[in-house]
Amino acid sequence: MRLKSLKVQGFKSFADATTVEFHDGITAVVGPNGCGKSNISDAIRWVLGEQRPTAIRGAKMEEAIFQGSINRRPVNRGSVSLTVSNEDGALPIAYEEVEIGRQVFRDGGSEYSINRSSVRLKDIVELYRDTGLGANAYAMIEQRMVDAILSNRNEERRSLFEEAAGIGKYKDRRKSATRRLERAEMDLQRLEDVIAEIQTKVRSLARQKGKAQRYNEFRKRRLDVEVEVVRHRLETLSARLKSVTEHLEGDVQTEQGMVVELASSEAEYEALRLSKIEAEKQRMTDVASLGEVRETLVRWERDLAVSDERAAYAARRLAQIEDEITEAQSQVVKFQENELGLEISLNRLNDELGRAKSDAADRSEDAEQVRVRLEESRSKFDAVESKGSEIARRVAQLEGDAESADAQAAELERRLDQITNELSAAADTISDLESQGDLFSQELVEVTEALELARSDADLRLEQLEVARPAFEVARRERRGAVEQLTSLTARRDALESLARDREGVDPVVRALLESDVSGVLGVLSDFIDAGDGSIEIVESFLGPLTTAVVVQDVKALDRALQWFGTSWRNGGGLIFLPLDRVPDFSSRGRASGLLGQVEVSGAGAPWVEALLHGVSRSEGAGEMMVTEHDGVVRVGNPSGGSSVLERKKIL
Repeated sequence: MRLKSLKVQGFKSFADATTVEFHDGITAVVGPNGCGKSNISDAIRWVLGEQRPTAIRGAKMEEAIFQGSINRRPVNRGSVSLTVSNEDGALPIAYEEVEIGRQVFRDGGSEYSINRSSVRLKDIVELYRDTGLGANAYAMIEQRMVDAILSNRNEERRSLFEEAAGIGKYKDRRKSATRRLERAEMDLQRLEDVIAEIQTKVRSLARQKGKAQRYNEFRKRRLDVEVEVVRHRLETLSARLKSVTEHLEGDVQTEQGMVVELASSEAEYEALRLSKIEAEKQRMTDVASLGEVRETLVRWERDLAVSDERAAYAARRLAQIEDEITEAQSQVVKFQENELGLEISLNRLNDELGRAKSDAADRSEDAEQVRVRLEESRSKFDAVESKGSEIARRVAQLEGDAESADAQAAELERRLDQITNELSAAADTISDLESQGDLFSQELVEVTEALELARSDADLRLEQLEVARPAFEVARRERRGAVEQLTSLTARRDALESLARDREGVDPVVRALLESDVSGVLGVLSDFIDAGDGSIEIVESFLGPLTTAVVVQDVKALDRALQWFGTSWRNGGGLIFLPLDRVPDFSSRGRASGLLGQVEVSGAGAPWVEALLHGVSRSEGAGEMMVTEHDGVVRVGNPSGGSSVLERKKIL
């Protein structure tokens, strides 16, 4: 096997089609510098499959195409064709001459061919394997490859020796087989996942199929049962119609008897109502008589009480007289000399005693008469009260009889309405029975059509499910992306919150002071500033170290902080303190403007923020930003200071 010819067109310096014939005896290509000797070797290496632009002295593969000159325009395609002889059969192909071709286009595309038939790069590499030709074969040795052979590194020499020994092909095949095996294993895993998913779907579809079959069976059974139920109802209604007809004939006679009974009940009810009215009148009369009797009884009881009082007084007087008589008799012996006077007194007393006894007897007779009259009144009152109770009981009985008569009349009316409704229902039932025969046949046809529609709807649902599945996958991927984005934003927020909580960007001495128990320390100046997007950088640039200056309540708090710094802090660094009782007064300089108008100030440290930013303005000049303080200090450019504390606070 040997090289026969090389045809180059549009490759590097060969703008036109150029053919180099390698006749017998040619061992070298000579010529002056820049004539294209190296381009010939680069063309041979490139057509054999070289993929590295640096191997053909270029930065990218498009540089292998002719770039143009003063007199020639660039071309869009570069091609190289190498013809080798295969008379000895060194190449595993049934041709005596083999032409290898390669083309590259300016858009980055490339093509390979063997005997003008399109092939893959892999086919060309496999064709020249173990022949000494190829992009990195030992038949084409560069200076760097000579250095590799002569070097002391076994790995570099080993690759050349393996290529010369012909085992590189097998190593490449082993690597290729290993890669194919790995891809096959990955495909197998994916196939197992797909099989598992399909099995899940198959099981689900099997369950759905079973449900559909059971549904169809139940639907058929339901249709049979409904037909049987309708038939049974038809028979029942026929029997009921016959019974209703017979019962209706008896109800007509019953209705006539009930009408007569209703008339009798109404007459009896009217008589009871009149009796109730008479009894009510008698009850009112008896109530009036009872009131009169009660008044008379009260008057007699009052007279009896007076008579009892008089009788008691007479009894007391009689006892008093008897006591006087006894005393007089006891004094008879003592007063014998006054016998005449005593006899007169005795006679007087006896007369008084007789009158008292007569009066007492009269009073007793009067009291006895009063008692008799009282007993008679009480008996009469009891009789009247008993008669009133009897009248009330009779009235209640008459009212109950009247209500019973009303209920009986209502029941008769309800029964009459019920019989009328049953007659109407029987007529409607007869009409329904006449029309249901056709309805059952029509219902059977409708049920069959509904079953067919349900089957077609199920097929349509399955098709819609398959059509909607890609959209569902896209939505699921979008949801996964949104979840990942949300997770990323959440992680960023947590990180910023952690930085703000740990006060990253603040000097260690400031963090230590804020975490200490020194009273009167209110925070750093940035805690009281909320700056917008356009003013964060300029505010931090102007304030510089003052961004993390410590705001304290007053001079006493400053003394405590200084004492803490002198006694408790040993790690270096410095502090800037801003006591609130030493804030400069700028109220006489007018309203705030400039930077102070672009930020929001709040909290206890607001006076110091207003004082530091009062009168500060922003301007552009001389290519740099200038910041002028109220006291005339000018800062040019972006002085260092701050630690993006306001930026992090704005994000949070």
